[in-house]
Amino acid sequence: MTRRRNMLITGASRGFGLALARHYLYGGWNVCVVARDKKVLKESIYKCTASAAQDIIIEKLNVSKEKDIKKLAKKIKKEWGHLDVLINNAGVYGPKGGIEDVNFVDKNIKVSPFFFYLLG
Repeated sequence: MTRRRNMLITGASRGFGLALARHYLYGGWNVCVVARDKKVLKESIYKCTASAAQDIIIEKLNVSKEKDIKKLAKKIKKEWGHLDVLINNAGVYGPKGGIEDVNFVDKNIKVSPFFFYLLG
């Protein structure tokens, strides 16, 4: 028996994240999908994956909140025992302004490292 692979996709309620979720669910993966709006996420996922027979975890998640990430990590470990792949597709709103006036690096640094530390 082949072991199922487990994946987490952030920003999965539409666009590229949703397309990836669909692709991997139909490819036989267990997929955990997260986004800021769980209602929109559920509607999106169920519309395109009704016939996929894999395990789906659907959760609300703010990728900048360490507490939320820890909670999700515990759930994934409880449900699946491990995570094989993380696709960090979550968008970051703001800061807003001209490219010369805004420090985009500070905002992104606050988001990305949490996943590798807490889910690793």
